[in-house]
Amino acid sequence: MERESPSKPKKLRELRAFETFRAIDRSLPPGDLVLGVPGEEPDFLIKAHGTTIGVEVTEYFTPPMARQPSLKAREKITTEIAREATG
Repeated sequence: MERESPSKPKKLRELRAFETFRAIDRSLPPGDLVLGVPGEEPDFLIKAHGTTIGVEVTEYFTPPMARQPSLKAREKITTEIAREATG
């Protein structure tokens, strides 16, 4: 199967999100990043030390609200989402 092109807008967003996460979370092993197969999971593979780790990037959208929550409330939600994703 053909690998996904890193120049597609969605793949670029996923790559940026993953690279940001990788820079923050030092528990991910260093290794070669390989793009996934289009239409299949995972989005990326990390190949390191004879192991392969699959990474699926999920975008989270919040519905528009009449009154926007405060910055503190948004930070709390973001922290909870990150905790659930890594826990």
